[in-house]
Amino acid sequence: LPYEKYFGGVIGLTEIQFRKANGFSNTYFGWGSEDDDFYERVRLSNTKLFRKPLKIARYASLEHVINTKPPNHTNAIKYSHLRDLYFVVALYKREVTNICKNDFIKRVNV
Repeated sequence: LPYEKYFGGVIGLTEIQFRKANGFSNTYFGWGSEDDDFYERVRLSNTKLFRKPLKIARYASLEHVINTKPPNHTNAIKYSHLRDLYFVVALYKREVTNICKNDFIKRVNV
């Protein structure tokens, strides 16, 4: 892993866990840290995090080429733990446009 708390690429959450973490932040635009922010949201929602052994699940992470960071990027991630967990999903009205289910996943487009 690139660093100890690396979180992203491939993750699995139930709909309940995703809602408990209150979804993804709308704070990040352009390059990065949205995965780190989501890690904190999931962790603070008391969802147990675990990794499968490398024999079962192995993924390669491509190196991110960073041209420029957006303004206030460092502050956005530095203070992400102080933002209200209810800021993201709970505030926005949304309309479900499509639901696709199979035995393993449920994808909801909004």
